[in-house]
Amino acid sequence: GKEDKGATPAQIASQLLDEMIGKIASVGKAGLESAKLQVLVHAKGGQDDLLQWIGKQKIDFCVFGKKVVHKGTGVFAGKVARLIDKSVLLVTETSRHSWKNVVVPVDFSDYSKNTLRFASELSRQIKNELHIVHVYHVSPTYFPFVKEKSDSLIKEVKQKAEKRLQELCRKFNEGFDIRTELIYGGDQTTAKCIYDYAHSQHADLIVMGIKGKNDDEEFLIGSVAERLIQSDRDLPVLLVR
Repeated sequence: GKEDKGATPAQIASQLLDEMIGKIASVGKAGLESAKLQVLVHAKGGQDDLLQWIGKQKIDFCVFGKKVVHKGTGVFAGKVARLIDKSVLLVTETSRHSWKNVVVPVDFSDYSKNTLRFASELSRQIKNELHIVHVYHVSPTYFPFVKEKSDSLIKEVKQKAEKRLQELCRKFNEGFDIRTELIYGGDQTTAKCIYDYAHSQHADLIVMGIKGKNDDEEFLIGSVAERLIQSDRDLPVLLVR
């Protein structure tokens, strides 16, 4: 809205708050019950203070907007992924209001299993299709014994990953649509492989755990998730704790 140039900061804040509450009051059009909404205004400190405050609240799930059309640095989204000990959904201006086509990356860790439970429950409720995706690489531990990534070595790694993926999905396949996909990462990062696959399948959402199985540089806590929510990524990402 337009603020009076002679207004005090308190008056401007009050005007903006009134406008925001008016917009929130119209959410009934989006299928939400306004009577169940509570508006809280965080008026002290910066982003770090806001994230710390959210972390202390009895909140199960957080939704944040992420700029894509109007480019940002992606710093705030990264802080959200690291600092909030809750499941977080990051949506963009271009996000579709539909979760019919969902990509769920897994690495067979407990975090992945928890993510798959979450995604399975979501699928039961909204009848969507889940793409369970695993990106495999040839581990560096092979290289003292094998000088190069031969086709036979890649095939061996793929077969092991395929068996584990089938076993994992068997536990969660309860009457809804599941597709599985194994992707050989080669020299690409896991995050790029996931993002490119999701785009190729016209995915509405990526659901993944906030921490992966591996502890090497590629899989530091939140590193794959942070790459997926960088400022140039335009797909919504749901980070499951």
